[in-house]
Order: sequence, then structure tokens, then C-alpha cells
Amino acid sequence: MDVGVALPDAGLSVRDVVTLAQEAEAAGVDAVYAVEAVRTATVPLAAIAAGTSVIRFGPYAVNAYARSAGLTALTAIDLAALAGGRLTLCVAAGNRHLNEEIHGVEAQRPATRMAEYLTILRRMLAAEPGQEVRFEGELLRMGPWLPTTPPIHVPVLLAGVQPAMLRTAGRHADGVALGVLHSPEHVAAVVLPQFRAAAEAAGRDPALLRVTLGVSVAVDEDREAARAAVRRMVCALFSPLPHPYYEFAMREQGFASTVDALARLVPEGRWREAVAAVPDELVDTLAVAGDPAASRAALARYDGLVDEVVLVNARGPLDTAEPWQDSNRAVIALAGGMRATELASPARPPSG
Repeated sequence: MDVGVALPDAGLSVRDVVTLAQEAEAAGVDAVYAVEAVRTATVPLAAIAAGTSVIRFGPYAVNAYARSAGLTALTAIDLAALAGGRLTLCVAAGNRHLNEEIHGVEAQRPATRMAEYLTILRRMLAAEPGQEVRFEGELLRMGPWLPTTPPIHVPVLLAGVQPAMLRTAGRHADGVALGVLHSPEHVAAVVLPQFRAAAEAAGRDPALLRVTLGVSVAVDEDREAARAAVRRMVCALFSPLPHPYYEFAMREQGFASTVDALARLVPEGRWREAVAAVPDELVDTLAVAGDPAASRAALARYDGLVDEVVLVNARGPLDTAEPWQDSNRAVIALAGGMRATELASPARPPSG
């Protein structure tokens, strides 16, 4: 199982983010990913591509409603060329609220749109010089486009967890990118069967498709302090409105009463009550909170189940007594420690 790290998109400059990527590379981390929420993912990725040499990188994930499929493909071609083929491209339909309120676009028919979006992306990325690329779908169209450079292999993952997106990923993407708040049991019993069944129905071999999973992590010698950080992170997903992805994931795994409480308390600004409404069971089941040894043991539950875990710092820039850069370094150290442990154990099977 590969181990990646999601780099922060808030509270640090792009130069700071590149420094973290370089430190992750030095620590032996498999990949770093740029989140797209407060800033774009593409500018930090270009800087990371130029500032590193071997580590894989990519967005987790770029918003497919905020940019055309053609522009995303052209950006990926440039990033992949700059970095010698180290790019993994992850795309997402995004949060409907953000799409409509920030980007001013209606998030209509997301499964159909993403299927067509992925088709355009993969055709453009695979096209040989002079090979004309066109597409005409129900919602999207592009072309004619003639590439001038040889293709560079870029795996394209689709972010999603709801059944329609899992089916779309299985049919049209090179893999699926799952967000945070998923237990190993839920991934094994619910998520993967849907994804793999869709791939098989489309005549594809699920074993050739990649599964990446985000995991919220709070590293702290004080377990209760780590749990508190995860509780605050979960509450933040409900501000200003519940994020549909995470609300769905939590309900699916038996935490509907918590969702109902947070959906009421957080928009009203009742943060103290909201944090108290997140039970230890949710934290311990859907996230990782504790000292490095306990965190490594908890993350090992996903080994053999997914191809890669992406560690997401549960703390925010205003949610830690230590400097924000150092908080992220603790997550990088955890990821690097997992890789070192794996390399030291010849009994472990090769990753994903």
C-alpha cells in the first residue's frame, strides 16, 4: 500500500507548500497531493513539479465544473511533461454549494457530466501527434483538437463515493479517489463492490484500476487532544452547510444521528455543542487519532484493501498550538515512518 500526504491549501504560501513536498520526498513518502478549496491546485502543483524530482503528485481533486475538460487535459499535459510523468490526475464534480455560489455554475446531472468529462480527458491524454480528437455528448463537446507532442501516461481518477459516481469511475476512469471518513469495513463491504461491479459490467478488469483513499489524521501523543482535533474537523464539514459527500458517507456508516445534530448546530454557530455531539466511536472508526505508533496501526487496517492512503491533516491553521507548518510535518513524518517500516519488513507484500 502506497502512502501519500495531502498538502494544505490554507495558512501557508505556495513556497511553504513546496517546502513540505520536498520534505515529504526526502522522507520517502510516495506522493503528495494539492487540495483545491481555498486556492487552486494547479499553481502549487507546477511549483511542486519543478521543485521535486521523484515523488508522485497530483490534485485531490480539481473541480470539473470550474474548468472545461479540454483545459484540464492541457494543464495535465503540461504538468506531466514538466515532471517526467509523475502526475496522477484526480477530478471531482465538487460541492454543489461551492459550484453554484463561488463559480456560478449549476451542478446539473453530475454523473453524466463526469462520464463525458472523463472520456474527453482520457482521449486527449492518449492522443498521438496529429491524431484528431473530437467529442460530442449530451452535455459536453470539444474538438477538433490536434496534439503536437507524444502522449505521457497520466492516470485519471474520479473522486466520489455515492453509487452513481462509483459506477462512473468504474466505467470511465483509471480508478476512484475516495475522500475521508470511511472505515475499512465500509470500503470493503459497500464501496469496492459497487466500483468493481461497474468496471466488470463495462468489460474492464477491476484489478487494473486504482483505489485511493483519504484518511483524516491527527497525530498527538495526547490521544484525547488528537480526538478533539478530528471532532472539530468533522464539524467544519458542516459549515456553512453540510457537505453532501461527507453527510452521505457518515449516514451510510450508521452515524445519522450525529449528522442530524451537526446539520442543526453548526449553521447556528453552536460550535461547542457540535463538537460535543461527535462521539468517540465516529472518531475511532472513520479517522485516525493518536500518537505515531497508534496511528500507524490504525492506518494498517487499510493495507491490502486500497492501493494508496492519502493522509489528510485533521487540524487546521487555526486549530493547533504548534506552528501550522510543524503540524503538517508531523503528518509527513507519520507517512515517512510507515514507508520505513514497510521497507524494513521483507514479509510485507509489494504495494498496490
